[in-house]
Amino acid sequence: MPKLINRNPKLSKLKQYAVVYYRDKIHYLGLHGSPEALTAYNRFCAEIQSNPIFVPQSGEASITIAELVAAFLDHAKATLKAPNYDHYWVVLMDFLLAL
Repeated sequence: MPKLINRNPKLSKLKQYAVVYYRDKIHYLGLHGSPEALTAYNRFCAEIQSNPIFVPQSGEASITIAELVAAFLDHAKATLKAPNYDHYWVVLMDFLLAL
């Protein structure tokens, strides 16, 4: 009889996000250190324990528009020159204020 391994995936940090690497995919759980991320991690692990062939849907990860904008601006700041980054920053701040 094959031996079943009941290990939960490790909760990791990717930039400012809590993530789980499971079956060669990254699953975002929210901001690292937030109660929502811990709740999402516990839910994720419970699903794996109750159903070992559990494959999460791609739409399960919830990320807010503000978090997405922040991640993009981090990337833009690291890769663009200051004037170009400033243009993105102004447009995205106006976009967030319009929501």
